[in-house]
Amino acid sequence: MVTLLVAALALEGLARVVEAVDRIEAPWLAAQVNRQLPLNPYQVASDRFMRHWRLKPFFGVSAEELAGLKARSGRAEGAHLLGRDIEQGYYQPLRVNSLGFKGAAIDPEHRLPRVLAIGDSVTYGMGGWDWPQAMVARLAEAGIAVEAVNAGVEGYAIRNALIELPVYQSLRPQVCVVMLGWNDIFAQVPLPSWARNLRVLDVARRGIRMVATSIQPVDPAQSARKQRDKAKHLDQGDHMIALARQTPTKLVDNLERLGDGLSGVGCRVALATLPGLYRAGEFPSTRALEIGHLPEFTDNPQVLAEMTAAANAAIRELSARRSWQLIDLDDWSRSGLAPKEDFFTDSVHVTGAGLRRIGEAIADQLRADLGPR
Repeated sequence: MVTLLVAALALEGLARVVEAVDRIEAPWLAAQVNRQLPLNPYQVASDRFMRHWRLKPFFGVSAEELAGLKARSGRAEGAHLLGRDIEQGYYQPLRVNSLGFKGAAIDPEHRLPRVLAIGDSVTYGMGGWDWPQAMVARLAEAGIAVEAVNAGVEGYAIRNALIELPVYQSLRPQVCVVMLGWNDIFAQVPLPSWARNLRVLDVARRGIRMVATSIQPVDPAQSARKQRDKAKHLDQGDHMIALARQTPTKLVDNLERLGDGLSGVGCRVALATLPGLYRAGEFPSTRALEIGHLPEFTDNPQVLAEMTAAANAAIRELSARRSWQLIDLDDWSRSGLAPKEDFFTDSVHVTGAGLRRIGEAIADQLRADLGPR
């Protein structure tokens, strides 16, 4: 028993060391690990941090060219959705500036209030279109001129944003809208309370996945289709629901670290809750069940709904505790993105029209503090 206990403690200690290394500069390890990243043509792997990437500076293509790139790289679903948005008028070209942010060059004179949008694929948007553009347009209608910097990158979890924190700070933004958490939710497996703080389980799962990927490289399109198309079963008696309702402490801790780093340079932090296709307490339509995708560990949409509800409750609590502005998109989406199946393309992502509505909703929340004084 003593030997087993010592071995368990040693493994947990080793796992915490591995997790710490995951957050520091390690060029040699980054070069080895990042070769396996399934990146888009407009993304580039970090040469300093493992499991990290950015948008490729100076990249630029038209919306039609981007749809072609996605189709040729095997991302047929992404190409189809982009083509649909192009038909509906959301056909902006994709431009990445010299600093690796989506959009036009950042004004070196900083003549307008700067709003920094930090997020994942929902903030990155669809092709060249995104909600920060809709936010700017909405504020302009009210006579408020701002400069928006889109720091959204597909696949980002909060740890990726923490790696980029020094870059965000250097931009000296007035307002930082943080909409992050989807990739954290999909990566976490609901566990009993006694196991939630064990790092060895996360590291072991990640190691197994890395070995499997080295043997059989991941096809992003195939993986996405598998998550979407697997049979779904609604089950209120699922034992994972109670586990899914637990507060995601790691997500909250990382989000608080990010917010502290941003507010430390004078940025007013605004935390956004996550609007999703599946909401706790709501019965999804047949169409919603068809288009939604789920984490690998469940086939029950209600588990994802409860995990999302727990994350959003934690975001609300963190916002109140730190006196940061709350943009409650989850609550707003009940009417702002209704019916859900008309605005969502899967469990997380929204159409071009949905991005426009999100941007306008965020603009309305920020308007009072960005307007003339």
